[in-house]
Amino acid sequence: MRSLSKLCVLLLAAGLLIAPASGAAASKSKKKKSKTEEVAKPKVDKYTKMFVNDKSCLTAKGPFLTLHKLKGKLYVEVPLKTIGREMLIASTISEASDTNLGTIGYKPTDPIHVKFTRIDTTIYLSQAVVPPVHDTNDPHMSKAIGRSTLPPIMHSYPLVCYNRDSSAMVIEMTKFFSGDNELLAPIKSTKGGVVNITGKFNVPS
Repeated sequence: MRSLSKLCVLLLAAGLLIAPASGAAASKSKKKKSKTEEVAKPKVDKYTKMFVNDKSCLTAKGPFLTLHKLKGKLYVEVPLKTIGREMLIASTISEASDTNLGTIGYKPTDPIHVKFTRIDTTIYLSQAVVPPVHDTNDPHMSKAIGRSTLPPIMHSYPLVCYNRDSSAMVIEMTKFFSGDNELLAPIKSTKGGVVNITGKFNVPS
């Protein structure tokens, strides 16, 4: 009988020792699982976060460029395949409260002949220079003409991010398109000071 009592006491003591150990093991397993779940959580890239998930973003897609209007800024998505390609940029009046200042659809200034160029992660907006007519069969003449007609850089823009498939670079061009840019002013200022035009980017409430 005494042996049986000793056996029960030993089993009870062993149970008390094992229970905390198994509880600690379960706790460790739970923590490990929690860490694994945190690591496995997918990371949202900057492009998706700014221009896809943010519902306040307005996007307009064109044949050459894609525009994103977000929180008072204008972002331009420049496809890599269009870098170096010449294009014309101009502005027109879409709506007006006074037709004496301009006509709907009218361009007061000539379109800007430009092209995007790239060095590493910086995009440059450059004037597109049309070289003079020359003998293209003369390599020395072609080299001299090429060195004499380098495209002047108008503005430089650092990379904001790539799009989701890395086929385009996104840059911020708010000041160029929506600022006080005389080259894109839809109403031309007069020399006498009767009409003085400035531009401001308005953010809808």
